[in-house]
Amino acid sequence: MWPTIRPLLKPAVDCSNGCYEIDDVLEDLRFGKQELWVDCEPENTRQINAAMTTMFDQYPRKKTLKVVFVGGRRMKKWLPEFIELVERYAQRNGAQMLEGFFRPGWARVWPGARISGVGLVKDL
Repeated sequence: MWPTIRPLLKPAVDCSNGCYEIDDVLEDLRFGKQELWVDCEPENTRQINAAMTTMFDQYPRKKTLKVVFVGGRRMKKWLPEFIELVERYAQRNGAQMLEGFFRPGWARVWPGARISGVGLVKDL
């Protein structure tokens, strides 16, 4: 799947201020440092619409699930389900907050999220 996922995530990775290259994401996935989420067409699972990576972080007073990278096409089709799944996953694993760094427009499409500095956070 990586040859199809790579170009979906690369634009987000390219905005990481040099902290990541796309091959670093693949290594993190291989070693379990990040989790991969994929939206496929039901009738053709080879047709991937979106990909997202997440990772848990434990602060002294809160456990969070960070959305590290996300990219895709046809956002209106997959985003509501992605949000619901990721939020439930975070809660089931003891996270009290969801966080990530996004373009400002994400504040309009992630219900309940608020802008905090340059990132979006949502209490769970």
